[in-house]
Amino acid sequence: MQLHGPIFAVVTPFGADGAVDAGALREALGFLADRGVRTIIANGTTGEFPSLSARERETVLRTCRAHFAGQIVANISACAVEQVREHSAAAADLCDAFLLLPPFYYAASPAEGLVRFFEACLGDARRPTLLYNFPRHTQNPISAATYARVASACGAVLGIKETTGDLETGREKKGAVGSGQVFLGGDGLALRALEAGLDGSATGAGNPIPEVLVQIETTFRQGDTARADRIQRAGNWWVDFRKTVDAGDIVVAKAALRHRLPGFPVAVRPPLIEADATMCERIARAFEEWRAGSQDIDWMV
Repeated sequence: MQLHGPIFAVVTPFGADGAVDAGALREALGFLADRGVRTIIANGTTGEFPSLSARERETVLRTCRAHFAGQIVANISACAVEQVREHSAAAADLCDAFLLLPPFYYAASPAEGLVRFFEACLGDARRPTLLYNFPRHTQNPISAATYARVASACGAVLGIKETTGDLETGREKKGAVGSGQVFLGGDGLALRALEAGLDGSATGAGNPIPEVLVQIETTFRQGDTARADRIQRAGNWWVDFRKTVDAGDIVVAKAALRHRLPGFPVAVRPPLIEADATMCERIARAFEEWRAGSQDIDWMV
């Protein structure tokens, strides 16, 4: 199979009682689908998966399957092989592909250990699988050589989600496994990734602005590279603006979604701290000023 980019790692909304808010998740899924998103990741980093129980992860995935008609990639990551297997068994009938990080506690693990981990997890995988390289969080980078070894040993490997924000690393992974798909994290590099022959971008921070990333890919595939470049340059405002907000991307994404979906819950789980009213107002005001001046982007109200 082939996944369609750009891939959006959906947020997990929480209600006033602290539980997963399935209604708000349905609203977010509809918001993405209406704007042309074809592939999502459930229970990814942006979905706060380390803060979710196994039951909650299944709730999120079932909600996505019931209310999103496109491709669903289920994050099955855990540090224990048996737990990965449990997540994959629960997810297999509810998704189109898996996403799997290296183990994320024993930092700087030897390459041989990472290969053995992936082989043990994916030896009988029921779904094609994207490996997930996110060394900022795992402290265990998946090198091109390790990726190639795992892909050779495990027929389930579909490709890799390369969340380093480095285009050259993405190119290296594409060259290491020519048949594997490579999706690059980093909204500011969405067009550059396509121009470099990668398979598209992957985003979490882009949840509030799906029009931008979808239209970059659509116009590029249509051959209108000049417009794709204008949209990318306009979209870079969001990349730069997020850096000025004293909060992480998950917090900012939920606050911006509240502006686009009135009443959307901004709650996050510790150790994250949710956006307060002042932050939400600042984001909403800046967003509207940006949208008013972004003539190349077809915004949906």
